Amino acid sequence: MAVSSTVKVGLYHKIFAKKNIKVISPEPEYQEMVMRAIWEVKAGNTGPDATKLLADAGKSLIKRGAQGVIAGCTEIPIVLKKGDLPVPVIDATYALALAGVKEALGRT
Repeated sequence: MAVSSTVKVGLYHKIFAKKNIKVISPEPEYQEMVMRAIWEVKAGNTGPDATKLLADAGKSLIKRGAQGVIAGCTEIPIVLKKGDLPVPVIDATYALALAGVKEALGRT
């Protein structure tokens, strides 16, 4: 899950395809829910309403076969936490920061 422009250009699709991992994008009505949640977080509304929007969008992906959900924008993991979905929620910002630190320390 990410902002519409990230989904549209297939950023995660291209990266994961190199590892033979299929990425499932939210269907349009669920992508709208993701965007509403992101705007809510940007506005400082980090309560259960934003979490529910993202959890519902995530559950729709799981029903379509997702085995994990990428929190592909910095706003998403602010409200969508481990345990909100029955599959792993991967914080892309955290993963990028961790990779950067490993690279800097020569531990790739």
